[in-house]
Amino acid sequence: MGQVVKSSHQKVRQILKKLEEKGYVDLIVDSKDRRKQRVSILEKG
Repeated sequence: MGQVVKSSHQKVRQILKKLEEKGYVDLIVDSKDRRKQRVSILEKG
């Protein structure tokens, strides 16, 4: 995702955490590879 928005992994992570706190997205840890996270857009987002 960082490559798509031309931003660092850390910056994208910060943005997603803020969106999660506000209830726009849900971050789900991949069950097979805990390094990966899935982003799910919630109804509010």
